[in-house]
Amino acid sequence: METETQLENVGYSLGLEAMGQAVEHAAQVCALERQKRETLNASELARVRLRLDALNERRKALVEQSRLALPDDLEALHRRRFYLRAIAVLFAAAGVGFAYLTIAPFGLGRLALPLSLAIGIAAPFWVDRVLQKYDSERLIRTVCLVGLVTGLVGVFIMSILRGDILALYLRGALASGRLEGQTAGVGGERFYAETILILKTFLGLLSISMELAAGVAWHDARKLAIDSHSQVEKAKRELPVVEEEMTNLVGQGVSLQNGPKAFELEFMRDFHRGLFDAITRNGRSLGCLLGFLLLSTTHVGAQPGSVVVGIDLTRSVATAGYDRKTEYEKNLDGAVRLVAQLPAGTHLTVLAITNQSFSRPYILLTRQLPESHGPLQFYDQVAASKRQTALELGRLGQSLQPRFLRTDVFGALLVASDILRQTTKGSKVLVLFSDMRNSAPGLDLEKPVRIAVPAVLAQVERNKLLAPLSGVEVYVLGVDAAGKQASYWDSLRQFWTEYFRRSGAMLRTFSIGRDALVLGERR
Repeated sequence: METETQLENVGYSLGLEAMGQAVEHAAQVCALERQKRETLNASELARVRLRLDALNERRKALVEQSRLALPDDLEALHRRRFYLRAIAVLFAAAGVGFAYLTIAPFGLGRLALPLSLAIGIAAPFWVDRVLQKYDSERLIRTVCLVGLVTGLVGVFIMSILRGDILALYLRGALASGRLEGQTAGVGGERFYAETILILKTFLGLLSISMELAAGVAWHDARKLAIDSHSQVEKAKRELPVVEEEMTNLVGQGVSLQNGPKAFELEFMRDFHRGLFDAITRNGRSLGCLLGFLLLSTTHVGAQPGSVVVGIDLTRSVATAGYDRKTEYEKNLDGAVRLVAQLPAGTHLTVLAITNQSFSRPYILLTRQLPESHGPLQFYDQVAASKRQTALELGRLGQSLQPRFLRTDVFGALLVASDILRQTTKGSKVLVLFSDMRNSAPGLDLEKPVRIAVPAVLAQVERNKLLAPLSGVEVYVLGVDAAGKQASYWDSLRQFWTEYFRRSGAMLRTFSIGRDALVLGERR
């Protein structure tokens, strides 16, 4: 009995030590996996941030253009612009006249007029410039403000000089006796002497007011350009599109940034939960405790390969069925379920099918699944990675909407072929969730009642739209028949079957459904 107790104590101590080592090893594995994910996400996160910065600048410009609410009556617009320009010219001319009266007595001769013109339009120019550029670069704003302040100060100083000149004229007139018949004597002289300062102040304030009015009026007149009417309408239409793309990118950036931390939390939660369940189930059993010594055993997964998934983001898949779910939502659900079938070591790329799939590739997600199940008995790294990838794809897909007006399927195939060409080992699989009705400029498969397969294929080869997909297994799912006859759908299937045959690919499935695919299965 004593010997059994000693053995149990020794086993308990060994088990505790093994458990501590297992927890430490699990933490190290988790930290390495998190570091790997952060490294993989860094480049994509940088691209997202750069794109966000560019869209933010574009949004600011569109908001500024959208604020220019112009009247629909162009004749009224012409009258208003003429009225504002007349006010600006009138006040500017008054400023030039005042400037000439100021500097003419200084004997500058012919230089007095051009100098007066420059001085008279300086302040209106800077007012217009400040109002136009106040929200632009900080240096330009500073220069404009300094120019405005110095111009107004100069105008006020010239007004003081004009007051002094007027005072000089008045004193000369009083001294020569040319004001006879008006207020005479000491009282009249006292009146003019006391009102000179008030007159000088008035002229200074009047000059500042005229210069500001000229600048503001000219700025308002320039904003009422006739050709800006169409630009305002275009800006109003483009602004929601830019804001929607910014929202999608923000969600993608947050997912990329928080993904490694979410993985770490899920990893440690599952590990400790499995550990707790094992201890609760087996108590202080020597066999269970010594079992922790076997945690370093690894499981070899399947041969890794590359899988590219294309999800249609165009308006043609926005049609809702009797279950009130759109074809896009069904495609997204199918793509999420597909992730669970991926073998260990698979490199997954999810790209969007848009109106410019080739010229502006839209990569939604890239992930590399672990090649082994890991050293932990109660935690499967491959399964955990697939769960996390499916969650990220689901969240990202829900934040997007099928908003593109045209469908560029051929462009998506060319991008997918370039991605799969980089795979040097394992299988190459292409999965498309789309109605496959290409409607981008160059080749329209959506409008015909029935597709003339030989003629369309000849046009495909002339336009260099045949993607090199040699050795690639292709699964086409979610090919809905919304708004089309059965004859059209059959001709569409015949066309794509022949297209993939000529491209060197192996078409495994072409189906309306989304659950006909089991990766790795060979039929």
